[in-house]
Amino acid sequence: MKRRAVITGLGIVSPIGVGVERFWASARAGRSGIGTPTLFDASKLPRECQIVGEVTDFDVKQWMPGAAGRMAGRFSQFAVAAAKMARDDAKLDTAGIPPERTRVAIGTSMNGLTDVHQPNFETFLDQGFVSPWACLEYPAHAATSHVAIESHAKGQAVSFATACAAGLDSVTWAAQQIESGSASVVIAGGTETPLSECTVMALHAVGVLPRWEGPPEEASRPFDRLRDGLVIAEGAAIVIVEDEENALRRGAHIYARIAGSGNASEGAHLRKVDQSGDVGAQAMRLALSSAQIMPQDIDYIAAHGNSMRDYDIAETRSIKQV
Repeated sequence: MKRRAVITGLGIVSPIGVGVERFWASARAGRSGIGTPTLFDASKLPRECQIVGEVTDFDVKQWMPGAAGRMAGRFSQFAVAAAKMARDDAKLDTAGIPPERTRVAIGTSMNGLTDVHQPNFETFLDQGFVSPWACLEYPAHAATSHVAIESHAKGQAVSFATACAAGLDSVTWAAQQIESGSASVVIAGGTETPLSECTVMALHAVGVLPRWEGPPEEASRPFDRLRDGLVIAEGAAIVIVEDEENALRRGAHIYARIAGSGNASEGAHLRKVDQSGDVGAQAMRLALSSAQIMPQDIDYIAAHGNSMRDYDIAETRSIKQV
């Protein structure tokens, strides 16, 4: 019998709340987490660089006390916090699952470039000094390693840097590990903390930030006629992916079953998207085939919807093709 992967734990750090309950309450109330930055001084930057989604109620000492928390990059701190929430939610620490049967997969693209590398570079310019921990804390695998250490996971630990799909790719990989029997549990998800002067100015230079003149919370307008750019934000979301049989045996709450997945790459351009939507449709068809379901069986689509004019067009065409 084929093993099936289910989700038994959730954890989130977001601009609209830390923790699933606060996040969900804010989402249902329609509260926006978009505003002006406090992590850096944007007063002299273009208007487009002054609209971000920032986590304002995160206390690292609650999740990573001591030196580890002080040394870790913000993206690692978020990942550890979200993973701890997910483990607690799944009651994983008392489940008796062997550490060697527990794997970790974390996705991040910006890693510690903004919260470890840039500050240390500035310190070097000012004082001629760089922390010896910097080279360990800014790579993408730092978040994965911290989660594995905090979770006492002894199985394989992998990192994904596949841009906006990194977190979802981690969950897809996690499901594959469960289905193949290679793991009993995988702690999987994504984390990103890209907010800095350097990052927003780079995105401004490439022309992807919104030129919105109204309230910041209205700047992200996916699929809207007035959309004109993406709003950059930070956060982390982690899930516990577990073998269904094991979850049922221990009486774990099952949020969802991962029925299938599909992946594809345009192989076209680093910045411009193929507006035909053909490759996106291909990935969707692969996911449907993997799950052995039909398009009419789908009740909800969680679109990428990044609010960029060309990307939203491509995604709309992908969905309509399927």
